[in-house]
Amino acid sequence: MSPSKRNGQASRRRTAAGAAVPAISARAYTSREAAEVSEVPFFTIDYWGRTKFLVPTVAEGRGRGKGRQRMYSYGDLIRMRIARELREQKVSLETLRSIVHRLAPISGALASAHFVLVGREVEIAGSRAELMAILSRPRRRTFGVLLDLREVLQTVRQNARQLEAGPRRVNG
Repeated sequence: MSPSKRNGQASRRRTAAGAAVPAISARAYTSREAAEVSEVPFFTIDYWGRTKFLVPTVAEGRGRGKGRQRMYSYGDLIRMRIARELREQKVSLETLRSIVHRLAPISGALASAHFVLVGREVEIAGSRAELMAILSRPRRRTFGVLLDLREVLQTVRQNARQLEAGPRRVNG
């Protein structure tokens, strides 16, 4: 067992200065950071928060002022990106709302999923073999939405790592 796991800090890494920094999947993101990582416009995220379309799981940010901002989990960022992808594919708002709400309780598990089947139940598969096992269960009638999260996860992960690395520098 590694020393970091023994100390209960498996989700943290050390900076050059020695300070512990949460891993990208363990930290909370402001609305602006969520917009940058998920590639969903800030004003859309703000609207989704106000209308309860996609409520942040870390802090809802009621009121105005410092310390009252919405804080999103890594799973919330994945749900944002899923919503954006589905909207671009012309999925109806009613279906989109249903999917986003159904994914909320499992948002923490989305980072390790490759596929999500949203039907009568929401089921996660980490591989094609797991997906086939879900779909081939005896007497299973499957009607729902199958989400392939591989590209979504890659985009969110890459953008979160860039955010962690610091501000982008523009040569000029």
